[in-house]
Amino acid sequence: MIGDMHCHSNLSDGSTHVDRIVEYAVRAGMDFISLSDHDTMDGVQRAVSLGKKAGLEVVPGLEISTVDGKTGRNAHLLCYLPKYPDKLLAMTSHTLASRREQAECVLQEVRKHYPVTKADVERAADGSTTIYRQHIMRALMEQGYSQAVFTDFFKEVFSSIPYKVELPDVRDAAKLVREAGGVAVLAHPGWYDSLELAEELAKSGAIQGIELSHPRNTDEDKKAIMRLINEYALVPTGGSDYHGFYTSNPHPIGTCTMPGEALELLRRIREGLNGRL
Repeated sequence: MIGDMHCHSNLSDGSTHVDRIVEYAVRAGMDFISLSDHDTMDGVQRAVSLGKKAGLEVVPGLEISTVDGKTGRNAHLLCYLPKYPDKLLAMTSHTLASRREQAECVLQEVRKHYPVTKADVERAADGSTTIYRQHIMRALMEQGYSQAVFTDFFKEVFSSIPYKVELPDVRDAAKLVREAGGVAVLAHPGWYDSLELAEELAKSGAIQGIELSHPRNTDEDKKAIMRLINEYALVPTGGSDYHGFYTSNPHPIGTCTMPGEALELLRRIREGLNGRL
């Protein structure tokens, strides 16, 4: 068995409907996937239902946007199989609200230079639980200002506009994942230069896994990650971080994967953690 444990739909910052994600995963030969949208689980129930009909296991999850309070760097925490997800969603709802507020401020600045409206952006958001800069960019693309999302034009439009989303500290989020009965996995630690953070969280028992197979992890990153996996008995996970066409580099579903044995380890850890709650 093989699966992709890191996929985003149009309910967060991906471009693809949940239905299509399930379809594409089946085409890619996946046995299981996780719908791990940013700060929401709105699409999970539908994905699970569609997956059952298609012979695909969909593992409930989400990717929690956090910050390392010690360094100020972003850190993303994947939560899988939460038994009490409402404990998490109460926290992530604040992140979604802050993101929308910031995006509306950004849009006000963009409108000083380009004829794009809030209605244009809402249409581009296409059901997302909040607004991302990608949605503003897509609205501009519809008007012919760019042929893709992440181009030099994106930098030209957004680089000088403040964008500061209020995020929980990664340590607090990891504690809440535990209280929610979920398994905490640090996502793409090489991307945000968070290998030192990964060791701290692993040593304290705050995380139970770490994303080894990811498009942005370099060979050097993977060596460092493997050391942490071996030293702290972490589960090595993997996923494409699929966003459809909302990405600077193509990563189709199944680009990065993990074996079924790793999924079984996540399940066992989950059961063990919930047995101690």
